[in-house]
Amino acid sequence: MPDSSLNNRSYIMPRAIPEPDAYGQPLLPIVMSAIETSGQALFIFDNQGRISYTNQTAAGLTGYSKRELLAKRIFDLIPELSNQGSLPDWQQLVYDYGGVTMEVMLQTAKGEERAIELNATSFLHEDGVSSCAFARDLASDMDMDTVSSMVDEQTAHMKQQLQNRAAELELSNRELEEFVSVVSHDLRAPLRGIVNHARFLEEDFADTLDEKGSDYLATIRDNAAHMDQLITDLLQYARIGKTNTMHDAVDVNAVLSQLIKSLPGHADADIKLPAASSVVHTNEILFRQIMTNLLSNAVKFVPATRKPEVEIRVMEGDFAWQFYVVDNGIGIPESQRDRVFGVFERLHADTEFPGTGMGLAIIKKSLDALGGEIEISSVVDEGTTFSFSIPKPMD
Repeated sequence: MPDSSLNNRSYIMPRAIPEPDAYGQPLLPIVMSAIETSGQALFIFDNQGRISYTNQTAAGLTGYSKRELLAKRIFDLIPELSNQGSLPDWQQLVYDYGGVTMEVMLQTAKGEERAIELNATSFLHEDGVSSCAFARDLASDMDMDTVSSMVDEQTAHMKQQLQNRAAELELSNRELEEFVSVVSHDLRAPLRGIVNHARFLEEDFADTLDEKGSDYLATIRDNAAHMDQLITDLLQYARIGKTNTMHDAVDVNAVLSQLIKSLPGHADADIKLPAASSVVHTNEILFRQIMTNLLSNAVKFVPATRKPEVEIRVMEGDFAWQFYVVDNGIGIPESQRDRVFGVFERLHADTEFPGTGMGLAIIKKSLDALGGEIEISSVVDEGTTFSFSIPKPMD
């Protein structure tokens, strides 16, 4: 029988009992909660080897339930501990040296042996001597090496897939651009023929054409011009993103001043630039596309009885520049605000407000290429505010 005389040996001094923490709460519940969720198995047993406490990790390691473990002795799980001498002597040795670490074999509920690393210490308390042992599954370390290798292989495979996908997308984008360029060329050629022949008719038969015939020729020219603009916008849309990695030092007010001078209808509009000029580091080509289309819409979509008024504001944030383009136009109904960013989406007849329906689609794709976002705030018949962000380049 194991000797229980260790409880009466005077040279074993009690360890210090933890004091309450600064908030006056005992540490034990906090510590026990941490132990219960620990990744290592825990066994607390007395000098008879009887297990008095264990955690859920130990149950998973041994295959026994926590209730079953509390009915066992540590020898039932680790027989070779009984070969280290009597348990009290072993506990005294552990106590004297402050703890021991050893590799032992643990027997599971299925009768299998599992190599574990045991870190043990002993302590005195009012009921005698107990030992606390943490067990780590050595086989799991080997499994972790295997898992790590598998993760590395999977990561390499995913990287290769991403590279392949990027190459496919690059090829697809290049083919799309080539297709749009070819279509643009092939469509523009007959358009030029239509426009030229309409002009020939107008010049050569001016004396014989009546008002209706002149109107027909004007309609042909207008439709041809509209088709040419559609082709131009489509080609521009397809090319967005090709140079989005370039970061230019863009003087916002200088660029806006240039754009306004070439803006149709700008002479009849009141356009206010930001109070202070800002330099934004971004792609100037895409920035010009965004502002050109926003300003064009702001000036165009205004009732005929109202003078267009547009205000541009800029705010610098920690991670992005925020722009606001505020107009006094016809507004956009809330139900239509997502739709307006679609390709060739139009809310009005060409007789009301001419256009191709590509402006906001170009803006959205340009901001996507820059990593920015755009939002709409609008009141019908009062005006619209387009707010968009342009992220600052990463240093």
